[in-house]
Amino acid sequence: SLVVADHVDNDELPVVYSSAGVVLNDHWDTMGAWGFVSNRIFDVLACGTPIISDDVAEISELFGDAVPMYRTSAELGDLVRDALEHPEAARARAAQGRSVVLAQHTFDHRARELLELLERHQLDRAVGEMPA
Repeated sequence: SLVVADHVDNDELPVVYSSAGVVLNDHWDTMGAWGFVSNRIFDVLACGTPIISDDVAEISELFGDAVPMYRTSAELGDLVRDALEHPEAARARAAQGRSVVLAQHTFDHRARELLELLERHQLDRAVGEMPA
């Protein structure tokens, strides 16, 4: 009964995320095992919205304490209650995360990084010009 849609278009995500008191995130087991941080965390923080995630060490490395993490369902419940009962503190943490996203993790940052890697590995030439 809490799920209102199976899919939200990307252009609608900022409105949805911004309207939430807190957004929950979890990772596929393989993502957590390989240290891949869910895109949802970056998107939600970019909106300045509090987010709570399952425990993936790389989240702390990227965002410090801006993203509370849980290991058990009891911890999750406590974190959700805390975020909803203390919205100012939750929004302040989210604002810290938003600053990190805007300073280091926008699409422009990733595009520049990709172009630099392509150039470094000499893959920035047209396919027809690539050495055999």
